[in-house]
Amino acid sequence: MKRLAPILLLLMFLLPATTRADAPIHIVAYGETLYSIARRYGVSPQALASANGITTQSWVYAGQRLKIPSAGGNANAAPAQIAQASPSGIYVVRAGDTLYAVARKFGVSVNALANANDIPPNGFLYTGWQLKIPGAPPPAPNQNSAPTNTQSNPAPKSDQQSNRPSDLAITYIVQPGDTLYRIAVRIGVTIQAIVIANNLSSQFIYSGQRLTIPGAPSNSTQTNNSANAAANNASISGGINLRVAKVPAYRQQQTLTCEESAAAMATFGALTEKQIVAAMARSDNPFEGIRGETNYELIGGLTHYGTYAQGLQKGLTKLGRTSTTYYGQPYEKFKASILENLRQGRPVLWWTTWRESYQKPQWVKVSNGTSVPLTPYEHTVVIVAATDAGITYHDPYDGSVRFTNWANHQRTSRYFNNMALVVY
Repeated sequence: MKRLAPILLLLMFLLPATTRADAPIHIVAYGETLYSIARRYGVSPQALASANGITTQSWVYAGQRLKIPSAGGNANAAPAQIAQASPSGIYVVRAGDTLYAVARKFGVSVNALANANDIPPNGFLYTGWQLKIPGAPPPAPNQNSAPTNTQSNPAPKSDQQSNRPSDLAITYIVQPGDTLYRIAVRIGVTIQAIVIANNLSSQFIYSGQRLTIPGAPSNSTQTNNSANAAANNASISGGINLRVAKVPAYRQQQTLTCEESAAAMATFGALTEKQIVAAMARSDNPFEGIRGETNYELIGGLTHYGTYAQGLQKGLTKLGRTSTTYYGQPYEKFKASILENLRQGRPVLWWTTWRESYQKPQWVKVSNGTSVPLTPYEHTVVIVAATDAGITYHDPYDGSVRFTNWANHQRTSRYFNNMALVVY
C-alpha cells in the first residue's frame, strides 16, 4: 500500500481539476486555436488547457476532442448582465459568443434560449444580435402597455418591398420581453423598416416605448388578413391546388447537407443523401460546390455554408440525373415555374432561410477574386404542394412537413435571387 500512495498522488496531479464527467466536448475545426475556442465558450485559455492536460502554448488540430470546463462564476453574474443589457432581459451578442456559452452564462438551457429566439439549438450567432434570455425578470408592467396590434391576434407576415414608412402605419407599444426581431416577425415587416420609421440609433427598445410600424395592416382589416394577403399579392392567381404525391420526408444526416437530403427526396429515394454528398465538388464558391464542412457543429454561418442549385446540379449530373436550375427570374415568372413543375408531378427544391427567418445577404469574396452573395441560415427544402394561401414543403432539418404563405416565399426567395432546382 505504501508503494501505491505515490502513484495515486501522481495521478491526482495529472487529472485536470476543472474537468467533470459530464463536461461538454468540442471537436476542433480547421483553423481554430486554443484561444478562439476558449473565447467561444466563455472560459479562460488556461482553464481550457488545464482541463485537457495541455498548456496554453500547445497546438490543437482539426478533429481533436477538447473537454470544455465550467465557466465558473459567469452564471452568478447573469442578473447584472441582464440589467446592463436591457430592462427586458436582452443580451447583445458579442464576438465569439455561442448559444451554449450564452445559455451557460445566464443559467438557462440551450433549447430554452433557442426557442425564445426562434433559432435552432445549434445555430450560429452574429455579433450585435439581440437575444431574449428566457426567465429573466421583466420590469414592472406599464399601465399603458397594451399594444394596438394585440399579440393574441397577430397580423401575418407580409413582404416588405421598401424600408420607407407606409401610409398604413400603426402604433405598437413595446411589451416586456419584446425585441425588434420578434415584433417584426409578428407583424410582418423588416427590422430595418422599424428602425428607419422610428429614427432609432440602435436596435435597443424598452417596455412601454411607442413604435410606428410601417406597412402594417390596420386593426379594421386584421380579421380579413388571409384573404387580403392573397388579393394584394399580384403573383397569386385563384384556384391553385397542386400536390405531388409520395415524396418522402427525410431528415438530413449531417449538419449542413440539407441540399443533398432535399435532392434525395426529389428523386423519390432513387438517390441517397450519402451518394449525392460523395459526388459533390468542394469549393469556397457555393455556385461551384459545397462550401465548408458538411458536418460542421453549427448551422447558419457563412464559412461552412452548403451549396447552391448550380453546384448541386453538377453533383447530380455525375450521378446521371438531369436537372434544371432556376435563378434570377422575376418573381412572377419564378413562381409560375414552380407551379408548372408541381403541375407536372415534379417536386421543387427551393433555396430559402431556416424557418423563413429574416436575414440579410452579404457579399463575400472567394478564392478566384469574385464576390458571391451568402445569406445567414441558408436552407434548402422541397416544395411538394401549393394552394392560393402558400406552399407546403418537406424540411430536411428535422424531416417535418411545413407550410408558409406566398409573402414569406417571395421575401426569402429574394435573398437568393429566386433560386430553385428540379430533378428529372
